[in-house]
Amino acid sequence: MLRLSTDPLSLIVIMKQKFFFICLLFIFLSCCKSNENNQEPFYFQTGSELFRVRATQGERLFGYWDRFDHIVIRFKYNEARQFSEGLAAVSKKGKWGFINPKDSIVIPLQYDWASSFGEMGFNGLALVKVGNDMNRIWYHSGGKTGLIDPEGKEVCPMKYIEIYFASNGLARVNDGTEIIPEGNGQWSYNGKYGFINSEGEEIISCQYDYANPFYSGLAIVTVKKKSGIIDCKGKIVIPFEYDSIKGPGLQSKEESYRLFKHGQEFLFDGKNITRI
Repeated sequence: MLRLSTDPLSLIVIMKQKFFFICLLFIFLSCCKSNENNQEPFYFQTGSELFRVRATQGERLFGYWDRFDHIVIRFKYNEARQFSEGLAAVSKKGKWGFINPKDSIVIPLQYDWASSFGEMGFNGLALVKVGNDMNRIWYHSGGKTGLIDPEGKEVCPMKYIEIYFASNGLARVNDGTEIIPEGNGQWSYNGKYGFINSEGEEIISCQYDYANPFYSGLAIVTVKKKSGIIDCKGKIVIPFEYDSIKGPGLQSKEESYRLFKHGQEFLFDGKNITRI
């Protein structure tokens, strides 16, 4: 009869050998899985039945896996986004379009930039750009910007140089055609600002020299170097008579509105104006 050694040192050696063998087996199986199609997965994003994956070998292209780690759409896109509304924005040779889960092109690769559907506060719509400078961040990259539905129809025509994130159901837009450098990394547009809703309809016409995004139902806007505040219907809440206004926002630490005029400062709490 075969007897197993009860020597503690022998048992430790056997356990180490088993552990080493299990580690080698795990590494081997992982490599077999990741090297399918001669590509190693870099990362994936969840949110649908398919997961976006980028390869670390070769051209580092994008593809898609299913939830069982099977490659459904092979690595062939230069850039790609997660599926939304049944479609995914993908890019080849600098042009963006949309594919379905079967890798059929539903909306041609004809845009210079594209968001996912339903992203940035727009209900079931995708933001697309043409003629823009991709050396800049997308919403300051110029060109023409519009919104399309999952069938590729332009819900919001490509007539704005900027469409910003939607907040409070409204997105800031500018109807200009050029970016104007102002030095020190500052810039402006040669158009006017207005607002569209999350369905792409222009609710407040482009009439302001500058406009902040809406926050808690109010937006700071400027006309002829004088600032005021409007509500979501475009109604003037604070008249355009202040030299500048600082207020709360997504990137602001202000808790109330501070109004400046002729060297004097006032506070606006949403209802009343108080001189400081």
